[in-house]
Amino acid sequence: MNQLPGSVDAVVIGAGLAGLAAARQIKSRGRSVIVIEAQDGVGGRVRTDKVDGFLLDRGFQVLLTAYPELETQIDMAALDLKMFSSGALVIRNGRASVVTDPFREPRRAVATVLAPIGSLTDKLRIAALRWRVMHSDATK
Repeated sequence: MNQLPGSVDAVVIGAGLAGLAAARQIKSRGRSVIVIEAQDGVGGRVRTDKVDGFLLDRGFQVLLTAYPELETQIDMAALDLKMFSSGALVIRNGRASVVTDPFREPRRAVATVLAPIGSLTDKLRIAALRWRVMHSDATK
């Protein structure tokens, strides 16, 4: 186990996005800070591991760029972000199937319905739930 310095102004637990942003803010105010992370790398639930030549994303890798604070914390241009379509590529029994939200990706609705993941009844129940959620009053 590494030894902590004798005196530090702040200790941040976790080197995920929030922990790193907190440490950066503390440091920008002239305070000393140490970040403690249990894992073998930074990023928390948002990181990519390279395994046998494949890039494997951990966590939910979506960045909501609408938050004004984001621009103050991250150099967005340096990230070189790419847009992507919603959905997932699911491989089952050696067969790849694209599964999407047919409300957001109508052109892929047939492929999603025919994908061998879940039953047709399950898919209809999910669609009905999604419709109810999207048309409900969130204030109630």
